[in-house]
Amino acid sequence: MTYTVAFLHSTPDHVETFDELLAATGMDVETVHEVREAWLEEARERGVGVELLGEVRGLLTELASYADVVVCTCSTLGPIAESLGASNVLRVDAPLMERAVANGGQVLLVLCLESTMDASRNLLLRCFEEAGREPHYRMLMIPDAWPAYEAGDLDTFAATIARWVAAALSVEPSISCIVLGQASMHSVRPALGAAGIPVLSSPESAVARIAEMLDTTIRLD
Repeated sequence: MTYTVAFLHSTPDHVETFDELLAATGMDVETVHEVREAWLEEARERGVGVELLGEVRGLLTELASYADVVVCTCSTLGPIAESLGASNVLRVDAPLMERAVANGGQVLLVLCLESTMDASRNLLLRCFEEAGREPHYRMLMIPDAWPAYEAGDLDTFAATIARWVAAALSVEPSISCIVLGQASMHSVRPALGAAGIPVLSSPESAVARIAEMLDTTIRLD
């Protein structure tokens, strides 16, 4: 049986990332990708207003009506996906934060966009609470990296993030894992290989969760 996994992206760059990760699992999956770049731009410029909220909820609801799993890959819009309360709708960073907390120790949450700061921090804090742990984390905001990403200069993007992360680790030796809080940062993982601690990204964590969700579906059929 072929399962359908639908995505809401705020950049077309994520299409290839998720298709490759899903293909590597060997699952029989057909993907649907909806890209809405303007929605992230609007959220960054004006916040999430009533109109944008309605548009995001409307598209996610439509996708959820026929897809086995729906993933919102935009961290800024993630809380909207979560607010639907649908069992087959996943915000991309939820599995990521759960893994980070389960890892133990201090978490370094790395972000490049201020628009996702509150959503990401609140999710991490909730995961700490649900795990019965005191929040032990540091947030590292690197806005200097985002212009390189927008320009398609992924080498500079990765190098900038790696430099800031190295500086953070030098003053916080107790950090036990690095969390790349935005899906756009997945490609940065190789640049952080020398850190010597786990480097977690939301695409890989989300795809692992998708596999679990589809396996649950298979067992129930």
